[in-house]
Amino acid sequence: MPWRLVVVFFILAAAFCRPPAGAETVRVGIYQNPPKVFWNGRGKPQGIFVDIMNQIARNEGWTIEYAPGTWSQNLERLEKGELDLVLDVTYSQDRAEKFSFNKISVIESWLQAFAGKGVKLESAKDLDGKRIAVLKGAIQEEYLPQEIKGLLNIDFTLLPCPDYSGTVEALRKGQADVIIASRFFYFSDLRGKDILPTSVMFRPELVYFAFPKGRDDPIVNRIDRNLSGMKNDPGSVYYRSLDKWLGERPRVIIPRYVKWVLGALIGGLALMAIFGLVLRSQVKARTAEILQYSQELKESSVLLGAVFDVIPDILGIQDAAHGVEKYNRAGYEFLKCSHIDIKGKRCFQLINREKPCDNCATAIAIDTKKPARVEKYFENLGVWIDARSYPVLDEGGQVTKVVEHLRDITDQKQAERALLEKHQALLMLNQRLTVADEELQASDEELKQQLAELQASRDALLASEQRYRNIFENTGTAMAIIESDLTISLANQEFEKLSGFDRSQIEGRKKWTEFV
Repeated sequence: MPWRLVVVFFILAAAFCRPPAGAETVRVGIYQNPPKVFWNGRGKPQGIFVDIMNQIARNEGWTIEYAPGTWSQNLERLEKGELDLVLDVTYSQDRAEKFSFNKISVIESWLQAFAGKGVKLESAKDLDGKRIAVLKGAIQEEYLPQEIKGLLNIDFTLLPCPDYSGTVEALRKGQADVIIASRFFYFSDLRGKDILPTSVMFRPELVYFAFPKGRDDPIVNRIDRNLSGMKNDPGSVYYRSLDKWLGERPRVIIPRYVKWVLGALIGGLALMAIFGLVLRSQVKARTAEILQYSQELKESSVLLGAVFDVIPDILGIQDAAHGVEKYNRAGYEFLKCSHIDIKGKRCFQLINREKPCDNCATAIAIDTKKPARVEKYFENLGVWIDARSYPVLDEGGQVTKVVEHLRDITDQKQAERALLEKHQALLMLNQRLTVADEELQASDEELKQQLAELQASRDALLASEQRYRNIFENTGTAMAIIESDLTISLANQEFEKLSGFDRSQIEGRKKWTEFV
């Protein structure tokens, strides 16, 4: 609808829906990204985030003033303090330097490539030479050139658009070959049958509310308190909204159509296996290509840093006085800070405590000089954590460093959340099978192409496994994988040389403490 009509709607809404005396007014920035957040043809704000925000406002007695704009306009107004918060913002370290984020994420997402029927994308390397339409100011505009280009040694052209309507228009007019958007673009009314999801996905991410940087505002804590309550209540507005817009909601029992989904999945896997036999020669060619690419990886120190960062659990290194020296990427994202923010800080200070936590695994490891493990609930963070600490001893037997391993086990403590995650996984499988079913209705040539794409996805997974196995064997550094009982389950060639033992004497037979 014309932009001026949207503005008129919000002006009239503000005039005729005045807040009651004493009600707190919260200015909220929204943009067009259905079904997460958008306004309809009458200018009414709608979407998952809007449903959640409206319920929080009812609980807290707030009056919401929604401010429509483009994505980049919302971030600019938030940075200037013209808005109290913006909905649907993915966390990144660069954004954390400009804005504050609440602690409890609203929803999970990832980036996915969408293209027309004539564009063939088997892996992320196929983005080479493509013209890619993205939302201006969104995380993909920064992530693609800064990380994907260098990592895969490919080149492409970005076409930033003010909104998702612009990305769709660019694709249909032939100005762009691919759209990179969040996974929720699949559910958007903007995506017609001519724009198909592909198997190219990357950067799993959490989505939050964003607030002006440095503002000591109780609104943030009140929003987190409401989110925590909603996510722990299967009948809340949170889950009703997911069901309304995405068809996602928690179930006490397994849905009736699960058998159909599993049957279709088994059939799809069998089909993939058949085509795997037919395309075995292509698998060999792809394996040779991956082996050649693995030889071009960075030096061992860079590689170890990359491995450290891709581990999904939180890993940290502390000194014997609880001073934090480093976290991996998952740690910085969990704490919503950067490597600059942790300088001179102790671990408990990063979660707003004045002294070490009770029953601290790191403190136990320092005192006993042995690995320690505890499970505890962090009330201020709203999560359960499985904390493990491993002391590093010098030649004199004194603790010099402590390796901290944290894992979020909240889902294990909340059966409803576990059921929801399983159900969401089934829906994702159903979504992929639905896409495959749509493509099977095309011509015989399209069928062959889709089957080839399924095989290519399998090839990429096998190649990825082989690549990381080669990295482990050829890193030039002695490496081993240690189980929770300290037994070495896997060792590379360098570890054999260093230890003087054959792998058959090490793996599953020796503990790593025998080599310290």
